[in-house]
Amino acid sequence: MKWDYHIVSDYSDSDLTLPQIFNQARSRGLSAIAITDRDRVEGALKACAAAEDLEVMLGIEVSAQDDQGRPVSVLGYAFDPQARALRHLCQMTLVRQNELALWQIEQLDQAGYPITVSEVRRKLGHGQCLYSQHIMDVLTEKGIADGLRGSFYRRYFGTGGLCQRSIRYPTVKEAIEAIHQDHGIAVLAHPGLSGCIDQIWKWAEMGLDGVETGYSAQSFSQVMRIHEIAMALGLIETAGSGNRGRYGDPIPIGTVSWKGERLCRPMKN
Repeated sequence: MKWDYHIVSDYSDSDLTLPQIFNQARSRGLSAIAITDRDRVEGALKACAAAEDLEVMLGIEVSAQDDQGRPVSVLGYAFDPQARALRHLCQMTLVRQNELALWQIEQLDQAGYPITVSEVRRKLGHGQCLYSQHIMDVLTEKGIADGLRGSFYRRYFGTGGLCQRSIRYPTVKEAIEAIHQDHGIAVLAHPGLSGCIDQIWKWAEMGLDGVETGYSAQSFSQVMRIHEIAMALGLIETAGSGNRGRYGDPIPIGTVSWKGERLCRPMKN
């Protein structure tokens, strides 16, 4: 069986609708997927109710940060659909993200680039929170930017750029605790890409249940190192493409670099 447990919909920072995701998953021969929208559960809940021949795992990608303030993502799976703790934890993150995007639009406008909030909002799809992808989509359509992740993006949204400003996220511990409060499984997203492999041991002591061993942007050496740590700690191992449609890397749904066991809840004594 093939699966992909890291897919983002247009309820978040992707341009793919749920029907488009379902169709791509079927065409790739997948039997199970998880919708892991950033800090939101609405798209995943809709997917669980709407999918017919696909098994859909309820998921979320919680924006967090390590002790040095570096961004880290924690995936939550199979939690209570009401997700009270997760909604509460992520509410302020979404507010801060939207405020950041509005500030970025203002900075660009003041710098002489013609862009308005209403133009960017039209890119939202089913989402409610603005992201840099939505801003760059407008700028690219107008011929101002050279693509969603081209030189314009690196110049203005990269480190030291006009639109670069950090957001304070919950800690990894807080993310794990919120997922567990909602009776879910906490999995560290793409630790190789996030540069936090060495911290897996610490977070496992805090209750981390698993790691995303297979991820499209992780190298083979990173995959094997994550796998070795997971084996040593008895952690669940998952895999996913991280697909965000046009708003992410051009990695097809179902493209993973690890073929371990499917995600399952650990047996309880």
